[in-house]
Amino acid sequence: MNRGIIVLYFFLAIYSCKSQIIPLTEYYGEDDNGAYYKDVDNDLDKFVGTWKWEDGNNSLTVTFIKEENMQSTIGNSSYDILAGEYRYEENGQILANYLIRLNDSSITDPDSHYISGNTILFNNHKPPCDTCEQGERRLYLNFNDPTLPYLPLACVLRHKTINAIEQIEMDLFLSGSYIQPTGLPDDSTVPMGRYTLLKK
Repeated sequence: MNRGIIVLYFFLAIYSCKSQIIPLTEYYGEDDNGAYYKDVDNDLDKFVGTWKWEDGNNSLTVTFIKEENMQSTIGNSSYDILAGEYRYEENGQILANYLIRLNDSSITDPDSHYISGNTILFNNHKPPCDTCEQGERRLYLNFNDPTLPYLPLACVLRHKTINAIEQIEMDLFLSGSYIQPTGLPDDSTVPMGRYTLLKK
């Protein structure tokens, strides 16, 4: 009888470890034995939707969705993640348009989208934010240019509401060093820099 109770407690302990919920703010890319890194503060939600930046004949449209409790491909934990695609137009010419990929049911791994991630940044995290409010949170995402896969691009998103208009401040930049293949460009299709995108 006592042995049966001990075995029962053992299995309950294992189950509780595997279903442990850890706030997404404490996720740094490592696997924690079956934990679920959950967006308990809904930091990702404010970025969900379609956003657009326009400057004359140039425009950048980005659409984000939130994927919840997605199984990690490198371990047995799961996590919430923001996934997105983009469309870029320059001088009236469409140079990139991947928005339709958000409806592609064959893409089952959110990290396979051209924008994805879930790293929450606080004020003390790089890149610095001198105009951020105390305790304000930003979001770091990977940004992929499929025509230039050797470029390690990333972006940081900051959500703001100004005069009752929701907007995202997006900084697009190189996130590391790379080796440029001979004869291929080193400028991303979407130029690096800061974009202010309005909610659509």
